[in-house]
Amino acid sequence: MSSTGAAKVAPIVNLEGHTGEGDEVPILDMKSKLYRYDKDGKEWKERGAGTVKLLKHIETSKVRLVMRQSKTFKICANHYVLPTMTVQEYDGNDKSCVWHATDFADGELKDEFFCIRFASVKDCKDFMKIFQEVAESQKNREENKDVTAAAGLLEKLSLEEKKTEDKDAKDDVKAYFGSCCGQGQLWSSMSSLGVKKIAALFGPCLFPKPSKEGNNIFGV
Repeated sequence: MSSTGAAKVAPIVNLEGHTGEGDEVPILDMKSKLYRYDKDGKEWKERGAGTVKLLKHIETSKVRLVMRQSKTFKICANHYVLPTMTVQEYDGNDKSCVWHATDFADGELKDEFFCIRFASVKDCKDFMKIFQEVAESQKNREENKDVTAAAGLLEKLSLEEKKTEDKDAKDDVKAYFGSCCGQGQLWSSMSSLGVKKIAALFGPCLFPKPSKEGNNIFGV
């Protein structure tokens, strides 16, 4: 409260530029409370209450789950949604669901077992539905990437194979004209035409079976 009696309002801080979310588009934004399973103590421990988001990168299309505490904005969860992930309803509580993830919220990769609780059954079901759809879309993205890579490799191999075939054909033509005509100059002048033009000019006469009367294509 100021001396004039007016309440001071804290300025709204724009965190987008400081959170690394500038290149991401939110596809989910919900209030919730997050827990992680403590293996040593064999119990659930609260990670924080705040907003959970699913953020899709505008260039790579990768999606990550990020959750921050409401007041401190401290990160509670930060991991990619992978094709292998599944989310399930928590036993005995239809407002909660659980999943496994390799999380980076604490600055290092750790295997975590998360449980998230929402205010309503609808919110929980919506979260599970979108989470699973994202996991499936990431699977399709990986498959498409593999297909594209395979297609590129096949195209490269086809081009290399074609170059080899063209070289072999050119060598065959050179050998044929060199042996049949005995004139190196003839090949030198014709080689500039290319294999396809030579084939078009001579057609089926290009590689005939040697005749009894002669040793070259002209029967001389």
